[in-house]
This record gives sequence, structure tokens and C-alpha cells, in this order.
Amino acid sequence: MLTYSIAFAAVCVSHFLRYWLPYLAFFAVRFNVHGINHSYIRHILKIFAFTT
Repeated sequence: MLTYSIAFAAVCVSHFLRYWLPYLAFFAVRFNVHGINHSYIRHILKIFAFTT
């Protein structure tokens, strides 16, 4: 019975890694890029405001 539960856990983990991890990584990268772009634009606007 223990080997069946271990095999079931291994199948669940492999399924999670195969299908959900790319989605999570994609959303994390997308969120980070959005945050970086937002702060970068604010930085450029701040420099532009100081120079004018």
C-alpha cells in the first residue's frame, strides 16, 4: 500500500512540474517584467523632471 501512495505522489509531482510549473514561471516572469518596466518608466520621468 505504501508503494502505491509513493507512486501516486510521484505521478502528481511530475504532473505538477510538467503542466503547472511553466505557467507559474511564465506569470512570475511577466509580473516581474511589468514591475521592472513600471519602475524604469518612473525613473526616466523623474530624471526628465529634474533636467527640465
